[in-house]
Amino acid sequence: MVIHMNKEVRMLRYLLWDVDGILVDTEPLKFKAWQTLFTKFGKELSLEEYIPLIGHGGRENMETLLAMKGVRKTYEETRPIYRNAYIELRSRGVPIFEENVRLVREFKEKFPEIVHAVVSSEKKTTIRENLRTAGFDENFFAAVISYEDNPEMKRKPAPDMYLYALEKISAAPTECIAFEDTTSGIAAAADAGLFTVALPNKLTEAQDLLRAQLIILLGAPRKPTDIVAAFRRW
Repeated sequence: MVIHMNKEVRMLRYLLWDVDGILVDTEPLKFKAWQTLFTKFGKELSLEEYIPLIGHGGRENMETLLAMKGVRKTYEETRPIYRNAYIELRSRGVPIFEENVRLVREFKEKFPEIVHAVVSSEKKTTIRENLRTAGFDENFFAAVISYEDNPEMKRKPAPDMYLYALEKISAAPTECIAFEDTTSGIAAAADAGLFTVALPNKLTEAQDLLRAQLIILLGAPRKPTDIVAAFRRW
């Protein structure tokens, strides 16, 4: 566990959760879908090539990978191949991160006054499906923010989605903790002025997480009281 902090005491009122990579383990499925896509064009995609892209938008990643692999196809031509492969993989089951799901529920139990919200770069329907997979009903979160909510928003690593979420729930940045697993998500939350907790998984633990104020590595204890204490010392 790595902590960066200053001496100011703050009041915590909101928790903002990413979903993919935090509550549900979808990245391995996405990676397999990308591999399926490029196999159709006689190309191979390694995990080492894919890991730096985790946390960025689908169109951005598609265009980056098409150029990297020398595939002369457009996003519109290739997206259906990727999407169909991903949907088929999801139909077999989406694993969850039990330790993080438990963390959310422990926060609710120990600090019932804190409001929970979701900030995800996925489609709204996919976010809700992922939350159901993780065992949360629609009423658990006060707001579910998707890139679809405002067409003018840039996706992570831009801070737009977090700034929009703050406006939506009438929160100040200094009242919030954001939970992210990627360099991109951490940058978005940090640039919006939020105390950020990095909860990396196996595919993102090698990414640059140092802009997070608190880093909880794989296998390390994750307790609401410890996280709140770190926030209050920030």
